[in-house]
Amino acid sequence: MTLIISCLTHDFAVQASDRRVTPIEGTDIEDRANKALFIGWNASFSYTGLATLDGLRTDEWICRRFKDSSPDLEIAWSSIRKLAENAVRSVPFPRRIPTADRDVVRRLALIHCGFARFSGGSHLTPFLTVISNFHNPPDGWSGVANRTFTVSTLRLPLNQQCQVFTAGAELSVRERAELVRSVREAITKGVGPHSIARILAGAIQSVARTQRTVARTQPTIGKNIMCAITTPKQPPVGDTISFESAPMPLYSSEEADRFRPGRFDGGPTWLYVPESPSDRLSFGPVYVFPGNAIIGGLVSGPSDVVAADHPPVGRTPRIGGSHASSD
Repeated sequence: MTLIISCLTHDFAVQASDRRVTPIEGTDIEDRANKALFIGWNASFSYTGLATLDGLRTDEWICRRFKDSSPDLEIAWSSIRKLAENAVRSVPFPRRIPTADRDVVRRLALIHCGFARFSGGSHLTPFLTVISNFHNPPDGWSGVANRTFTVSTLRLPLNQQCQVFTAGAELSVRERAELVRSVREAITKGVGPHSIARILAGAIQSVARTQRTVARTQPTIGKNIMCAITTPKQPPVGDTISFESAPMPLYSSEEADRFRPGRFDGGPTWLYVPESPSDRLSFGPVYVFPGNAIIGGLVSGPSDVVAADHPPVGRTPRIGGSHASSD
C-alpha cells in the first residue's frame, strides 16, 4: 500500500508518495506514469489503496470527479465521498480472493493537501483533507475497510509552525518520531519546500528499502517517489499557464541535484525522484482545473530520450528547462 507523507506550513505544502500500484487481479507493479495530481493552482492530491474504481484507474477517476465538481471544496468532498462509497461497493473480486480478505482490499484513502479559501475566510488557509473508508481521525488507520467513507479536514492553526501527516502504510513509532523531528528542525532553520521534499522522499525510500530487506513477500511500498509542492500564491492572469518544475536527477548521481529550487516561483511544482539516478526520464503529475480542463502525460528528460520513448502529440511545452511531451 502506498505511503503518502504530507507536510503543511503557512508558506508551502509538500506531498510525497511512492508509485506502487496493487491491482486486485495481479501483483504489485511499479507505476511511473501517474499517481499524484494537482487540483487547481494551490493543492495536490494523492491516493492509497484500490488502483481502479468504476473501471478506471483511480487517478483518472479522481481527475474526472474533480473536473466536474463544485468549486466549493466542501461540497466537492461530500460529493466525492458518496461517489467513492458507491464505486467501492461495486468493485468486482476474483473468486480466488477469500471473502474474509475483501474488506482489506477495499481500503482507499484520498488525500487532498494545500491551500484553500474556506467559507468566511479572506485568505488561503493550509489544509489537509482525508476522504477514506479506513481512516480513524485524527491520524489512525484501520486494517479493514468500513462500509462508509468519512471526510476529515485539518487546518493548520496560525500558532502552529507545521504539521506532518502520514497515510496508507504505517511508520513505526521511531520512524515517525525521527521524521517529525527532522521536518521541524529543518523548518526552524528557515528552509524551503525542496529541502522538506528531500526529507519526505528519503523517509519513504528508507521504508521501501527496509521492506525489501526484511519482508518475505513483495514490498508494498514503491521505490520511485513523486513530490508535489504547492503554495498560497495566486495563479497567473491571462490565457497561458506555464508549469515549472525543479531540475530532475537526469544527469547527475548527486542527491542534491534532485532538490535544487531551480526557477521555483511559487506555482505548483513537481519532483519525480526515481530510486536510480541513472533513470533519465521524469514522469510528471496530472493537473486538474475543476470545471475546466485536465492536463496530463508530462514527461521530462533529454530530448532524444523523450522523442524515442514518448513521441510528442500536439503541442510540446517546456517544463523546468527540460524537454517535455504531453501524451
